Amino acid sequence: MLGPASVHAKAPVADLHAHPALNAYYLRRDLEREHRGPRKWNPLRQQIDLPRARLGGLRVLTNCVYAPSVLPVRPFRAALGGLDAAAPNEAR
Repeated sequence: MLGPASVHAKAPVADLHAHPALNAYYLRRDLEREHRGPRKWNPLRQQIDLPRARLGGLRVLTNCVYAPSVLPVRPFRAALGGLDAAAPNEAR
């Protein structure tokens, strides 16, 4: 029987709900820089950064553009901004 570390090393890890565009656009985060996680639970605080994701074995990261209708920016413009902000980190 394989141990957890062995299974983890052989299996691709995917995060299908990380919202990297939210971090890059709305929070103005550089996803290539490591960020400290929040001290307390906060649903508006995003934790994803690529150095820690890679260290944890992440191989697949999806990007969903979320553009709430209550923003100082129109939703379509916000969606395009999220895509543009996350684009430099695609396929790395």
